[in-house]
Amino acid sequence: MTTTPAAGAPAAAPAVADSWSYGVLWRRVPRALGYLVPTFAIAIAVSVALSSFVSTAVSLLIVIVGIYLLALTLLLARYTGTFEVIRLRWSGETPITEPAWPNDPSIVWWKRWLRPLANGRYWLSLLHGAIVAPIIATLSFIVVTVWLSLIAASIAVPIRVAYFDLD
Repeated sequence: MTTTPAAGAPAAAPAVADSWSYGVLWRRVPRALGYLVPTFAIAIAVSVALSSFVSTAVSLLIVIVGIYLLALTLLLARYTGTFEVIRLRWSGETPITEPAWPNDPSIVWWKRWLRPLANGRYWLSLLHGAIVAPIIATLSFIVVTVWLSLIAASIAVPIRVAYFDLD
């Protein structure tokens, strides 16, 4: 059995042909650059913060304070991951569904503090923020810098040749 649209309903246009047209791709460039340009600085700052907090927490594990500092580090990783998802949404990329973060205020305070240690998504956020994001951001920074340099050179060289004496 097949379904047909109602007589009064307009047919939906295919989104794929419109979203990958040349003009649409060029209109997305400013938003994509607005995402890519600060990514390197943000990723390095987040990586330094998370790595220093993890190393401090691990060194303090012999004292009970290290466990709670590690839980705070995992919370920081969660919120930096959420910030990254928000930045991706602002850039116009395909929306990423955020994970469901459990919140039960009825449990004892120390169990609530230690809950991030048992949740794998916190650890994935830490892995992404401390290791994966700086690597991808560095490679993206290199590509963006080379491309912008080539664009600037391809604009500046003909102007220099046309208007300035090369002798």
